[in-house]
Amino acid sequence: MASVPGKDTKQKPLTKRKKDAKQQISTVECVKTLGFQLLSSRVHSNNLPLLLSILSPSSKLELVLESIISLQAFFLSLLPEIPSLSSIAKQTETEDPEAIYRSWLRSSFDVFLNSLIEIAVSSKSSEAVRFTERMTCKIIVRKVNQG
Repeated sequence: MASVPGKDTKQKPLTKRKKDAKQQISTVECVKTLGFQLLSSRVHSNNLPLLLSILSPSSKLELVLESIISLQAFFLSLLPEIPSLSSIAKQTETEDPEAIYRSWLRSSFDVFLNSLIEIAVSSKSSEAVRFTERMTCKIIVRKVNQG
């Protein structure tokens, strides 16, 4: 006989689940796997918030570096698809799933850039992380300027 969960079963709040997921990402191999999956298929788009959650000055150095590398590769490959801020309002008025996805990509890209800035100005960040962050910003700017 199958058991049915009772009414007393509570779902964890979103912030709690996010913290749990972040705690589970404790090795460079795990971050590499998440990055590889994200690059390989849209099916793994949910890895994007996980990789973004690693980007903080308080995270382990090696995890931050690997996350930056994975996210840089992901966003650079999709940069032409990421809409400008002015076009997002027009696109999201429709219920087109593709427009909604691109809008979500834009907001995730903004989170990525803000995280890079936060890491750059943090006194907790190591020189290696700051160097990687600066190189990532330069590469993104160069790619955007190329069109």
